[in-house]
Amino acid sequence: MTTIARTLAENARDSLAAERVKEELLFTGVVTDLTGELSKGNVLFWEYISRYEQEEADNPRERVVWNLIEETEVGLRGHIVSKYEEEWGSNAFDRMKANLGQKEWDSILDLKKRSAGKYRYSPEHPERDEMSCMYLGQLVTLMIHGSAWHLFKQPYKDKRELQDRIAAISPVRNDRAHFSKVPPKELDRCRIACDDLSVILNSVAP
Repeated sequence: MTTIARTLAENARDSLAAERVKEELLFTGVVTDLTGELSKGNVLFWEYISRYEQEEADNPRERVVWNLIEETEVGLRGHIVSKYEEEWGSNAFDRMKANLGQKEWDSILDLKKRSAGKYRYSPEHPERDEMSCMYLGQLVTLMIHGSAWHLFKQPYKDKRELQDRIAAISPVRNDRAHFSKVPPKELDRCRIACDDLSVILNSVAP
């Protein structure tokens, strides 16, 4: 866990996501945890990924896109909270719960609870809030839900325009979270989508 957290921090990522990264790696079989320490799992995966290690070291392209994804996701979180609070005030998060549904909300609260106990020896780390425990798909649901779309639709032609941009980002985000290689064309699509959303978010910022 310490190694994962350090690697995330060194790559300008949230070190508090270490537990989540570990869970995803174990779930996909990329690593195993038979002795209390993580070790490489799927041999074919590691043989495949080793082909690109030198390319990754020489080419910062994917890291740049990853940083853009982070900026976009954080920007969306703040934008959504602002609009929901503007419309529903102190009931903003109750409305989010209603729009996402109980099952999705329970998964967010479960992740928040598990995250709270990860760094019990480092009390200076702030507790994660509900927004930081949401996936991109959940953020989009909050925006395009029938009761909320009027708060967000102004910069877009329709819901499809927003969904298409997120559709260009989500696969890249998920592949990089699992240390999978992303084709250059998809990196370009993702970068453009992030740039577009950043421009939109800046244009509607108070």
